[in-house]
Formats: sequence, C-alpha cells, structure tokens
Amino acid sequence: MGSSVESIGVQSYSTNLTCDVQAQSTLKGNTMKTTVDFNDFRHAFNAIRPDNFSREGLEQLFDYFESYEQDTGEEIELDVIAMCCEYSEQSWQSIASDYDIDIEGMDDTEAKQHVMNYLCDNTSVIGETADGFVYQCF
Repeated sequence: MGSSVESIGVQSYSTNLTCDVQAQSTLKGNTMKTTVDFNDFRHAFNAIRPDNFSREGLEQLFDYFESYEQDTGEEIELDVIAMCCEYSEQSWQSIASDYDIDIEGMDDTEAKQHVMNYLCDNTSVIGETADGFVYQCF
C-alpha cells in the first residue's frame, strides 16, 4: 500500500522537531514522525499550556531546538509537557525571588543584569524577552 506525504510551509520556520503520531502499525515499536514548523509548535503549546511562554519566548525556544537539531543531528520530540517542565520564561524579578538572588539596593538595570549573570553561571539561557528570560530550569 503506497502513501504520500504532503508538506505545507506556513512560515519560513521549519525544523525536524518530531511529533509522535498515534497510528496503527503491524510492526510493534514503530512510530510515525512529522515535521513541525513554528505555527505547529506554537499551536501545540497553546492547546495545552497556553500561559507558559509568550509568543516571543516560544520563538526563542523553537529556534533553540532547531539549532540544537542542526548542531547535533539529533531529532527533538515535541513533548509540550516535558518542555514546560524543563524550560521556563519568567520576569527577572520572579527569577530573583524564586532563586533567592540578592538584588537589594540595585536599580532595575543592575538587578536585571545580576539575574542574567546568575542564570548564565547556573544554567542555559535560551534568550531574553521583553518581560524577562527564557531559560532551562535548574
């Protein structure tokens, strides 16, 4: 039985992020993969975790995973729950509070930079958004 695959590029964003498709197979353990563009990525997050990342944060996360795949040759599975557990987007004030970073006596610019330095020393910083940082939780 033959099959065809249609690829539709909604945006210039595309990657090999894979999404397991629930399909019947006569061979156990096989899964079908699909290529995910940025819109697919964003819709997957908005469907089950709409408040975890801003659009800007999702763009940075998507670009990070795309670069990781290109650099390593390893495919990333699109697992929204796992990604939300492993990565976060927060304001610098929330990060300072959550990680007990002492910013007392600093103006906002100094405090934000201090939080960024703390993140860089302790984890992977994916990017900076208008409201804060996207980083790997630790």
